[in-house]
Amino acid sequence: MPKLRSLLSRFFAFIFGTFDWDPPPWLEAVGRGLARFWSGLRALHFGQLMALVFGIAAIGGVGTWLVLRPQPPEPLRATLTAYSPNPPPPRKARDPVPAPEPARLVFDQSVAALELIGKPVTAGISMKPQLVGSWQLVSDRELVFTP
Repeated sequence: MPKLRSLLSRFFAFIFGTFDWDPPPWLEAVGRGLARFWSGLRALHFGQLMALVFGIAAIGGVGTWLVLRPQPPEPLRATLTAYSPNPPPPRKARDPVPAPEPARLVFDQSVAALELIGKPVTAGISMKPQLVGSWQLVSDRELVFTP
């Protein structure tokens, strides 16, 4: 084995030349610190060493889980334009009261599932003050309140 090492050493020296390198002082200090750390680890009992290894693995596992866990979906952000009903036309006292026009809410993007179009909306909408009437999806972007 020493012959092979010597032969390889001479071969690489022939191809690449010789290198003479001294580590910088900070790297020597790091090496000394690692040597002290390693000698301290060797002094630990097996149970202490295993507790240290499992503790580090648990911290790494929790950190990985925190980074890779599923994120909640972004909430839908839509711009709403409300169209108020037109005022009723002038009438005389003896004329019948006209039915009120519906109020329309128009969104800039689709906010409803297609299977809900044309059906009354019974949940998820509140209005103050409460008015008697019904909400209905006219399209995936338009909601109408009819008093």
